[in-house]
Amino acid sequence: MESRVVSLHIYPLKGARAVDLDTVRVQSRGLEGDRAWMLVDADGTFVSQRSVPDLTGLTAHHKTGDSLELVWRGEHHTVPQPTGPLEPVRVWNDIVEAIPADEEANSWLSERLGRTFRLFWMPPTTHRQVDPVYASEGHGTRFTDGYPVLVTTTGSLQSLGLDIPMNRFRPSIVIHTLDAWMEDAWDRIAIGDVELRLVKPCGRCVVTTIDQDTGVAGKEPLTTLARLRKQGSKVLFGENAVVEKAGTIAVGDRVTVLSTKDASPSA
Repeated sequence: MESRVVSLHIYPLKGARAVDLDTVRVQSRGLEGDRAWMLVDADGTFVSQRSVPDLTGLTAHHKTGDSLELVWRGEHHTVPQPTGPLEPVRVWNDIVEAIPADEEANSWLSERLGRTFRLFWMPPTTHRQVDPVYASEGHGTRFTDGYPVLVTTTGSLQSLGLDIPMNRFRPSIVIHTLDAWMEDAWDRIAIGDVELRLVKPCGRCVVTTIDQDTGVAGKEPLTTLARLRKQGSKVLFGENAVVEKAGTIAVGDRVTVLSTKDASPSA
């Protein structure tokens, strides 16, 4: 059976719940609308489910233009597109410029999450370069951890033998495969009129242990991945990718492998 896309996901607000899509435009910085917004702490550093697992209870949807609809346990709040001056914020080791949301949004979020946060939006004019060790100059991303697209496969998840859903891994594109770890060998793939280059296996963190419905953390899948997929100090699941050719993809699209590489994963 040929490989096909089985699900597509964006995370308009970094760390919040996934938004499932049937079709999506893939742009140079990733899936349209993905992680254009981010919460930061008092130091201007990003926050995610690593430190705030309650983000599993927050959903963010894009509305008309670049406004954002926040939903927290049945409560709704609309955040208008920010128009103020750019400010520096930190994502891991990257300092990038973004525009702060209004204070009403900050207060609404801080009250519900129990800590003081500020909300920022990354405009199209901000360029955040992907690690040049793995991607050429000009490949960018938004507020992802480091790469614009994360590809995972059903065959690899099934091989773990765990009763956990794919949403623990927070993928962008999920591809049906009969065999495990086929993605290790993929270099360039085509989906619809989109072309992706898989540049680096994804080292996984504690977020994968958090139930996306309850916010409760356990030990899996990190325990199993440490046994099956450990490279150095990292455990691996999924492939980080950059966009070589933009376009539109949809659930059900066939995946064509354009070129392959050494199948041995490296962190």
